[in-house]
Amino acid sequence: MSIVLAISAAKRGGFGEAVRGMYQDDRKLQWALLVFMALCYLPLLGVSWRLLLWGDPLNLTFNSMFEHLMHGRFDVAPQIVGWEGFVRDGRYYAYWGIFCALLRFPLWIFHRMNTDITLWSCLVAVCLTGMAKIRAVLLIRRHSAHSPAAGWAIGLMLGYIVLGGSATGYLKVTIYQEVDFWASAFAAIFVYFAVQGLIHRSFADKALRWMALCAGLALLTRVTTGIGLILACVLLLLVLALQESNAARDGHRPAVLRFGQALVGRRFLIPTGILALLIAATGTVNYFRWGNPATFANYYIY
Repeated sequence: MSIVLAISAAKRGGFGEAVRGMYQDDRKLQWALLVFMALCYLPLLGVSWRLLLWGDPLNLTFNSMFEHLMHGRFDVAPQIVGWEGFVRDGRYYAYWGIFCALLRFPLWIFHRMNTDITLWSCLVAVCLTGMAKIRAVLLIRRHSAHSPAAGWAIGLMLGYIVLGGSATGYLKVTIYQEVDFWASAFAAIFVYFAVQGLIHRSFADKALRWMALCAGLALLTRVTTGIGLILACVLLLLVLALQESNAARDGHRPAVLRFGQALVGRRFLIPTGILALLIAATGTVNYFRWGNPATFANYYIY
């Protein structure tokens, strides 16, 4: 709402034309909102000198996880994970997915594994979430009716996303939030491509691959989000394959054969392969943590 009021006030000022020009230019507006989100979210994340100088020991969990992964192990250091650890066969394990640990790869390269980057990881993730939602709204604007009511609706939606979106309600620098932020980012990107496909009434091959990648990475990050996105992606692929098989009706081949042929085509095989690869990676992590690829956390050993 504040953004809408600011734009309205700017229109009455001397620089109204410049503001209107930026507001109507998708690229400039996206950059402006990105800078605003970064500057606004950083203090809301709870930046403090204590956190910047000494950090939180639990926030080094993903550092320890990645360091152990590089040695072929799936546990974490007990002095870091503390009470959040799961003890199995004398080793401590964390239930969080490994994606946020993989983000620590540059620290390993430069031998800075004791550096806490939770703040910056959270900031990037929440800004990425906001940008995906903003792009979806601007995509809708480009294909909507050009009227004052539509303009106000778009402005209100942008204001909500930037100032009161789902990710801004619990901005805090902890690994709990870091996982949620990255899962939300993958979900927002997934939804952006879904909106794009619905507006264009067709899903490009590239969009399907991005959606599969986001769903698989979400599973490596936060299981609940990942399972939801994978189910949505699989159902979408099945529906699109069914549509293609119906469109290719020639009267000579049975419907089941046409459907199967559509599924094994390059258009659907690549997204399915991406999903299968990332699901297998998640299952491998689960197996070495809990002894069962389908187990994501065993609270009997918490």
